[in-house]
Amino acid sequence: MVRPPVIPCPCWPAFDAELEIGSSRGTRRVMFNQFYRGYRDTVLAADELLLNIYLPKQTAAETARFYKVGTRAAQAISKVVMAVRATINDDKRVAQIAISLGSVAPTVIRTGNTEAVIAGDKRSRRN
Repeated sequence: MVRPPVIPCPCWPAFDAELEIGSSRGTRRVMFNQFYRGYRDTVLAADELLLNIYLPKQTAAETARFYKVGTRAAQAISKVVMAVRATINDDKRVAQIAISLGSVAPTVIRTGNTEAVIAGDKRSRRN
C-alpha cells in the first residue's frame, strides 16, 4: 500500500514515543522507532489507523530542545530538523541523551552512535 509522505516530529523518537494503532480487530502499541520500515513504508496494516501518540512526561532532571534549519522561516520544507533530550547530572555530566534527526534520511532517525559518544561527557556550554 502506498502511503503519502509524512515528516513526523523528530521529538517523537527522541522522547521514546509509543504509538497506538487500531482497527476493527483491536488496538496495539508500537514504539515510534519501530514504526517505519523504510521510506513511505510503515508497520500499519491496510485496515489500521494511528489513534494516539504517547510521550513520557519530561522529568525535572531532563532538558529538551528542538531545532529547525530551513531556507526561510516561513518555508515548510526543512534542510534538517533535530530534537535532543538529555539528563545532566549534578556534576554537569550527560547521564542520558537522545538525539533524533529529520530530513537527513528516508525516515526520522535516532543517532545511537553519537548518543553513546556524548553520554558521560562533561557539559561545557550553557543551555
